[in-house]
Amino acid sequence: MEIISYVLDGALKHRDSTGGSLTLMPGELQLMSAGAGIAHSEENASLVDPVHFLQIWIVPDRIGNVPGYQQKALDGAALRAGFTTVAAPAGESAPFVIQQDARLAIAWSAAGQHHRLTLNPRRSYYLHVARGEVMAERYALAGGDALMLIEESGLDVRVHADSELLLFDLPGSVQRP
Repeated sequence: MEIISYVLDGALKHRDSTGGSLTLMPGELQLMSAGAGIAHSEENASLVDPVHFLQIWIVPDRIGNVPGYQQKALDGAALRAGFTTVAAPAGESAPFVIQQDARLAIAWSAAGQHHRLTLNPRRSYYLHVARGEVMAERYALAGGDALMLIEESGLDVRVHADSELLLFDLPGSVQRP
């Protein structure tokens, strides 16, 4: 698995068999490639403060990849300006390399911002509102809500309250029922 961890509040302590042992904070991203095998543990870094985080698991492009661990601070200025690709396959311009034909873009949007994105209708997209309130196309979404986009060529997002948005660009088009 390709495992993406993103902390919204608090701190998440991570340890794994590759020697990785760091604390993940808001404003950072962690990508762990389980590959051919990795043992890991995660726990709240605080005994008193809660941790609120997202963890996304993506099936890799092949079995038996070399395990790996990446953790970095995100470029806050870029994310406040609009959707910024933070994870992509090797060879693309992104700070995190994911072993799958998938991409993750994040935006830290202020109330009043408007994002108009061009999408590839042969791919699927998943917009997750981690926090805040937006109008995505004709759908009002709040923290914890998501929207799946299939065979769409664009996405219009109007931000009603300060928001953290994650947009997943996924291979292929899911068949409509």
